[in-house]
Amino acid sequence: MKSLRLLFKNLRYLAETDLSKLSDGVRCSLRSEMHPPSSWLQQQHNSMRGKRCFLLGCGPSLNKVDLSKLKGEIVMGVNGVALIEGLKLDYFVTVSNFFWKSHPEALRGLTCQRFIPYFLREYLESDSPTVWLNTVADREYRLLDVEKPWQFSYLPDRYIFLGGTVIFVCLQILYYLGFDEVVILGLDHDYGLDLNKTGKRGKYVDSGSLSMHFRKDYYRKGEQVHIDMHGMERAYQLSEEAFRESGRRILNASPGTKLDTFQKVDYNTLF
Repeated sequence: MKSLRLLFKNLRYLAETDLSKLSDGVRCSLRSEMHPPSSWLQQQHNSMRGKRCFLLGCGPSLNKVDLSKLKGEIVMGVNGVALIEGLKLDYFVTVSNFFWKSHPEALRGLTCQRFIPYFLREYLESDSPTVWLNTVADREYRLLDVEKPWQFSYLPDRYIFLGGTVIFVCLQILYYLGFDEVVILGLDHDYGLDLNKTGKRGKYVDSGSLSMHFRKDYYRKGEQVHIDMHGMERAYQLSEEAFRESGRRILNASPGTKLDTFQKVDYNTLF
């Protein structure tokens, strides 16, 4: 009954859905309340063809690179990257139910283009330019009995898939914007956890037991953090395939990274 009520609410959304994606649209609409598509994203679709973007994660290796070299580059950051003094961001993404609680004012005060899920709107709404994302997340995956993450979204203006890592959300947005090349920094992929022990849905661990970020005050003390290695690796693989099949590429310039999905490059050779 609840699903039918959601479907009724989403009739306008479905009426505007590309017929080639109608099946996905119907399934999403049965599980999630869909808000109107993002007009900002639609206006910016493929506007960045021929350009590259540096995507900054939050791994400890971020401390090993000279970020001053990014002056004049297009930069997207996630979560704690918003706390780096002197770094100019063009885009910022957060989807975490954990990180914002530790640094809400910093996220509300950003002046760059933000991308944030609708479910965080009541906490992070501000005067900052923001695209509020329709997200399909873990609860929906369980009920639809599909892998996590489900797919790579080619229509993030309408719906975007969560799963494993915020980097996956970033790559769906950057693909839609049209970037030919994405260079990732701070993607160490080293959590000190055995992939086989986190399971297909991941596990919660105490933030005090982790040293996986570039600064120590990343989370509040005693925060329970969800780590999903299986979801991360599937997300990276889906992203790599999407970019490669369209003649574009994702590079990983994180020093010492343990992720082999993306081509590894030396950061200093890119300038």
